[in-house]
Parts: sequence; structure tokens; C-alpha cells
Amino acid sequence: MIQAIYKHLSSDTELKSLLGMTDTVFKIHYISSQYDKSNYPFIVYQVSPYLAGEMTDQYRLELRICVKDELLLESITKKVMDLLHFRPYSKSFIVGDKTIYHSKHSGTGIIYDSDLNVFEQVINFIIKTK
Repeated sequence: MIQAIYKHLSSDTELKSLLGMTDTVFKIHYISSQYDKSNYPFIVYQVSPYLAGEMTDQYRLELRICVKDELLLESITKKVMDLLHFRPYSKSFIVGDKTIYHSKHSGTGIIYDSDLNVFEQVINFIIKTK
């Protein structure tokens, strides 16, 4: 699931452009990976089973969009929502052996760190796979 989310987000040319992502500059990271936390803007994400301790086909995805420009934050957030908030059968996607056929936005919030002058948009999704 971790790779499926990465491949889906990083395959979108508009999102890559908004982030300033290239073949050598990565801007989408899994939470446990090593990355430059001062190279704004970037997205950090984490995937966990929706029901802990059970085999499941539902996952919770949390994304954190970190930027220094509030207008850029709005553009990146809108693009992420377009890519990840969809109903069954409307635009499912397949990555490897995973078919993601339902993804629902389940919450959001903005944090501003005045010491770093950084906006952090947290977006949560519930994802159902096949």
C-alpha cells in the first residue's frame, strides 16, 4: 500500500510541478524515510490498517503537506484532494497487485509553525482496496 500511494501521487505531473519534484529531487516521502525536512514544499504520508491488529482491506492514509507559501498550500491541497477523494468505480487505480477503488476524505486541519514560518496541512483518507 505504501508504494501504491507513492506511485499514484508521484505519477501526476501537475502535483510534481507544484512540489518542484524532479527525477533527482524527491518531494513525496513515507514518514519513516530519510529526507531533507527543510526542502519545502514536500508531502509526508503514513499508511496504517483501519482496524489495528486485523487483516483488512481498509487503510487510513494521513498526508502532511508542508510549505512556506499559503497560496501554494491551497493549490497542492486541491490537487491531492482531486487525486485521492473518489467514490467506488469512478476512477479506481491499479498499482502492482493493489486496486484502490474507494478513497474518502475523512478529516483535515492546518497547523502554522511561526518559528519556522511553515504551514502544515494534515489530510486524512480512508482507503478501500481489493
